[in-house]
Amino acid sequence: MAEEAGIINIRPELQASSETQKDPTLKQWQDWIRAGRREIDRLKPELQKADKLWEGKRYYAQNDRQQPVSPEDKTAETQIFNGLRIRIRRAIDHIYAKNPEPSVSVKKPILRPLLGPDGQPQPDPENPGNVLYEDISEGRAEIVEAVMKDHMSMSGFKYHAKAATTEAFYHHGAWVVCGSDYDEDQQEEVVFQKWYEFTDVISDPKAHMVEGKLEQCRYFALKLRYTKEEAEKKGLSWEAMTVNETNREEDADEPETEVRIIWQLWDKTRKLYGYVCEAGPWPVKPKPWPWKIDGIPAKPLVLNTTPGKKWDKPIILEAAPIQEEQNEFRETFRRHIVHNRPMTLYDPEAHDPKKMQTLADRAKEAWIAIEGLASGRETIKQINDAPVIQQAIDLYRDNGQTLDTIVGTTPADIGNFSRASATEVGDVSQKAESTMDAKRDILDDFFREILRCSKQIMEQVITEQKIVQIMGKDGAKAWAPYDGNVLSDCDLDIESGSTTRMNQNAKVQLGINALNVAS
Repeated sequence: MAEEAGIINIRPELQASSETQKDPTLKQWQDWIRAGRREIDRLKPELQKADKLWEGKRYYAQNDRQQPVSPEDKTAETQIFNGLRIRIRRAIDHIYAKNPEPSVSVKKPILRPLLGPDGQPQPDPENPGNVLYEDISEGRAEIVEAVMKDHMSMSGFKYHAKAATTEAFYHHGAWVVCGSDYDEDQQEEVVFQKWYEFTDVISDPKAHMVEGKLEQCRYFALKLRYTKEEAEKKGLSWEAMTVNETNREEDADEPETEVRIIWQLWDKTRKLYGYVCEAGPWPVKPKPWPWKIDGIPAKPLVLNTTPGKKWDKPIILEAAPIQEEQNEFRETFRRHIVHNRPMTLYDPEAHDPKKMQTLADRAKEAWIAIEGLASGRETIKQINDAPVIQQAIDLYRDNGQTLDTIVGTTPADIGNFSRASATEVGDVSQKAESTMDAKRDILDDFFREILRCSKQIMEQVITEQKIVQIMGKDGAKAWAPYDGNVLSDCDLDIESGSTTRMNQNAKVQLGINALNVAS
């Protein structure tokens, strides 16, 4: 009857396909999602190896050949010394101990009429008809510094920035996304920076990584997971999200809850952002970007780069062969230690096994019955293995120094104190510090990009009330009323190396310098 009335029932997926063909933006966004996912899929073998190393597990060659791993190997996965993770943790403590210090400069001198006691502009006695002006550039810079410090303190900046720093050591990179959201409790628009796992962000495969910055990037997208209730709160069509089963995911904690994957995509070419699935119609129509910024609001942190490559091998994989060799040495040392413990052989025909066991329990040593031992001259004999050769110990230490150089730590950072000469220790420390300085410089650039993007967003959402709240009424009187323009008048930078905790020697030198200046 439906066909007689001119109504044809089309399957939802075919309707979705038809809508996609009619809307070139929807089709391109879905093509972009698939292209970005393929790029991540190509990196997954290295990501899996890196994750195992970070978790302190071996990644066996059988895994690459899809061969089964023996139960003994699986047990051994959790028994290795994770020297790489310890070194990386220490390296992060070195380069990121505190939030960066903002450094603000005005773009051009900022002048305003000088007001008299009556609140009126004061006339210029030397130029009748004109008024006197005062330079408030320094005051403007103070406002921006105070606003950015308050923002980093209150927004959870350190957690997300440190999470990205940690991930960048064992994955190909890390992402922090800047944005703003309305806070119902504070009744205001709040700027945020949020870290997303590397595999939950896709970006234009045709983009290029140049000195840690992603250039010629047409888009990026965030992988989000919503239940039906969460999707409807966001104004998303649940029907559009359930057109196909490829975006279905189970909730590990609540398997009965249906979870759907959706991508939030930012299109730089059209200055649009919105939600899209790999197939199907729009869950909601895209919107213009809510603010004007330079580039895209997602900033990558990449610690290992090769010219011409977007993603290079993670640092942890470069050090993996040395780490594996270290683990083999440690197992060898452990076996030698065990085998060098006193061990006594006796002949059970010449001695009562129960009495021998009593002696063994008393000394907590191994007494092993060897039949036929009495045929020789000795019925009881103590043995042990030969000690570890010095060359093996030296190579183990050399490997440790290689790991220190790759990561940027010193033996003392992980509690190893060798008998090397002062010259050798100084050489290792110098190499480690050079590596650390390079990473610290990359991290400074990363923070600079995040804070500049955050400031640009803040320029368009911050209120005068918020500035007065941060500065205090008395401090703001000289410059208020101002809105976000107070931020746009200034350039934001950060002080290089300000994230590093000052060591004791530096503190002493700073104190000496202060005394010299005072005198």
